Amino acid sequence: MRLLYAYLVAAFTLSDAFTIPPPTGPYGVGVKPHAFSHTTTNDPVAIGNVSTEILLTFYYPTTEKPEPRPYLYRALASYLESVIFSFPRGTLANITARLAPEAPFLSDPPLTKLPTLIFGPGLNGPPTQIHNALLADLASHGYTIVALDHPYEQPYLDFPDGTGVFSRIEGVPLEPPLILPMHAVRITDSIATLDALPTLSRTLGASFNTTHYVLLGFSVGGSVSFDTAVLEKNRTSRTILGAINLDGTPFGLAGSENSSAIDIHVPSLFLKSSTHPHDDAVNWESWQSGWVKEIRMPGTNHTDFSDYVLWKQWLGWSTPGNGVVEAKRMVEFVRGFVGAFVGFVVDGKEGVLSGDEGVRREWPEVEWLYNGTGKP
Repeated sequence: MRLLYAYLVAAFTLSDAFTIPPPTGPYGVGVKPHAFSHTTTNDPVAIGNVSTEILLTFYYPTTEKPEPRPYLYRALASYLESVIFSFPRGTLANITARLAPEAPFLSDPPLTKLPTLIFGPGLNGPPTQIHNALLADLASHGYTIVALDHPYEQPYLDFPDGTGVFSRIEGVPLEPPLILPMHAVRITDSIATLDALPTLSRTLGASFNTTHYVLLGFSVGGSVSFDTAVLEKNRTSRTILGAINLDGTPFGLAGSENSSAIDIHVPSLFLKSSTHPHDDAVNWESWQSGWVKEIRMPGTNHTDFSDYVLWKQWLGWSTPGNGVVEAKRMVEFVRGFVGAFVGFVVDGKEGVLSGDEGVRREWPEVEWLYNGTGKP
């Protein structure tokens, strides 16, 4: 055990000891944070219950092809190392990813026709930065992603002006008295962001689609994506093409409403870990008139939909095999199935989501829990 610990300490003091798997698309990936002014007067986690900003992080295609560089805020890495995980200093700070901060946005017309993706992380984390493996990959295929982090809720956020904001709910039980009001706040965050994006695209000099969107999120963020799609379905100024829930228990309308009111009329996808039961999605699925599927990856836990799955196996927290998914395989699953869904709502081709014989040979471990597509 001492030898293993010494090895880990030595490995993680290297400047680029571990690197997030490179994005698979043809573009480099730019990243740009933006402090979006939005006042919430009933915020259960803010000081005085009033918050005035949301941290938006844009991931987008660019012609720059960066070399790996540390990708976490230094203060976030330090906080996770010392407070959450008790790791040696530098363990997380030295993990790298291929990102180009503040790189120029592209204005290529074919790319601007692709839908913009709105992403929400889990309650109290992991924050947006720790979903790099997925978000950067989507951006490398031409999509612009707008990721929303709510202050005082995530472990740590670093705003562009240098202001650092720590969580005010670390150690607080994540139960309905906190989850439900934060779920409602997150929905207002999402809708306010959608309202603001046409103006923000001009302010930032960024040519991304401000009329067509795909909503996705992890955990509570996944539930928020479903509820936001419900609330947006009759809007005429913009179109939600689909919604993805990554292992999030449905709350709000998606979790409680039992009527056609929750039919979003567009495709929805529920990807689950092996710790997540099937029955919590039955209500949602039963009312959808559009394409809907529920798919589960065995040998996984909740946070395996984030970069944590890589960290765990790099650090030796878990070992693949004996019922535990290999980290690279999980990254390929999340990238492949989310990417296929986003492509599907654009061109109608299911790809790996078809679950046909060829797909099942390629992904024999995957469990196809619900097929609401009218196809075998």
